[in-house]
Amino acid sequence: MKSTLVVSERGQITLPAPLRKRMGIKNGGVVKVEEREGRITLSPAAVVEVEMYTDEQIREFIERDRISKEERKRIIAKLARRKS
Repeated sequence: MKSTLVVSERGQITLPAPLRKRMGIKNGGVVKVEEREGRITLSPAAVVEVEMYTDEQIREFIERDRISKEERKRIIAKLARRKS
């Protein structure tokens, strides 16, 4: 599908409804814009929330996930039995 779009004074364009529907772009949806070899490409995009952790939080996670010496011995013994 080819269309000619008009850029508003604010730099906005309106994607034709049939194209938005076919591409799954809903009201308030997000698109990714890229410049490639003198062309502008738009692609449907997804927003993924990313949580950042401090070094202290990471140390706490590692400490909580650490297994005891007894548990480590039990696991090693179980694995050794499987190899036999």
